[in-house]
Amino acid sequence: MFYIVYDHNEEAGFLKLNINEALEPYTANDSMELERIYLTANASGKGIGSFLMHHVFETAKQLNKKIIWLKVMDSSTGPISFYQKKGFEICGTTQLSFELMKPELRGMYIMKKSLITE
Repeated sequence: MFYIVYDHNEEAGFLKLNINEALEPYTANDSMELERIYLTANASGKGIGSFLMHHVFETAKQLNKKIIWLKVMDSSTGPISFYQKKGFEICGTTQLSFELMKPELRGMYIMKKSLITE
């Protein structure tokens, strides 16, 4: 699912969800990936990110997902903090394979939020 986000008729960003994307040990039917959430500088700080996260959570619940997961650059302290405030926890690491990217910017955290009590 791909969403274009508007704020008062002005493009403010986008959101991309992968509805059936597995994260071990969960199956694709149990998992949903938040692949991208991007807001323009003008849209930041207006509560739009929190509104979008509420939409993500509601979509996952409607689809009976057990977890939502995402990848975030390990150097992106602002987004990591935002996701942690929304209930996500770091559960793994990975590396981007883009050879032209600086090695110190390739590190990624995998974060997940459980929607069930285990």
